[in-house]
Amino acid sequence: MCVISGMVFHREPVLPLISARPDQVERVLKARFHDAMTKLHPQGKELDLLIVILPDNNGTLYGDVKRICETDLGIVSQCWQNDNKQVQLLALRMQFGHSIMG
Repeated sequence: MCVISGMVFHREPVLPLISARPDQVERVLKARFHDAMTKLHPQGKELDLLIVILPDNNGTLYGDVKRICETDLGIVSQCWQNDNKQVQLLALRMQFGHSIMG
């Protein structure tokens, strides 16, 4: 479905996955965004989506992530709560996406 719609997904993330403490979210998001853009710009590409797995149901952290991504960085973000079912669902979706692409 995604490929038919013209969306291109890569098997590997642009940067390796990391974790950070909630009090570091702004600094880490901005640094990672800068690192990703530094890697992508020479290839004529841009970062289109950032997936964030939140440690718990922390409303302020969710709001901070959304504000920083959408207002400060101008990027779409998708947040997931870190319970086993959500993470497993994310893994299945990513695996399904890889299956579609071959």
